[in-house]
Amino acid sequence: MSCKTDFQIGGKGSPKDIYKTLTEPERLAQWWTETRGSGKKVEDTLEFWFGDLCQKCDVTALKPGKQVIWKASKGSVRGNLCNL
Repeated sequence: MSCKTDFQIGGKGSPKDIYKTLTEPERLAQWWTETRGSGKKVEDTLEFWFGDLCQKCDVTALKPGKQVIWKASKGSVRGNLCNL
């Protein structure tokens, strides 16, 4: 099963702070779920953990203060979780 999802998230904060939250695993984990890896440069890989389920996402585009794009890695789901 595959699906294409385009998430656009609004939030309060400066573009600089939101960008840092989406590119630094420690901040991502505070905001969303346990996160491992690095998201500070294109081609980095982040792992999002939901209990014992993991979804890996590759960083495909970064525009500081403007845009962060992740693409779910094919076949990276461990457990029973649809690609994000």
